[in-house]
Amino acid sequence: LGLSRLRGDARVACVEWYGQAFSYLQKNLDRYGDGRVLAVQADITREDAAPELWNLNAVISNPPYIEASELPLLQKEVQAEPATALDGGSDGLDFYRAIAQIWLPRLKSGGIVAVEIGETQAEKVSALFRGAGLSRIQIRPDFNGFDRVVSGVYRRE
Repeated sequence: LGLSRLRGDARVACVEWYGQAFSYLQKNLDRYGDGRVLAVQADITREDAAPELWNLNAVISNPPYIEASELPLLQKEVQAEPATALDGGSDGLDFYRAIAQIWLPRLKSGGIVAVEIGETQAEKVSALFRGAGLSRIQIRPDFNGFDRVVSGVYRRE
């Protein structure tokens, strides 16, 4: 919703996997949207996810990125979130692998990617994306100075 408001000329699709979260997405779109944002329910880790979404200009994601073994160690208020919104697999990188393998090839040449990361994941996510064809990779900190976003540009050969 924020992107569609910032860029009135943009066509925006929001992809959500889980039913309960998807219903919240739809409620937010109904309440705050202007009818230009497409809601898609799909598992982004599957090759056949959202076949209508190709030739994209950008992929922006805040995927689950916490290592599964760290979930019980999180602050109580964070543990109140559904595990599906937090659990990034055994090394926290499952969704970044899916973005690199499945979603980068869906970008137009020159398309951009920007993802939120855990504070210790910048180098690993950057390496994954570099290996999948992303260039001009940047790591941006959050307000506390922790690495928080990896972004870059995709170029087709």
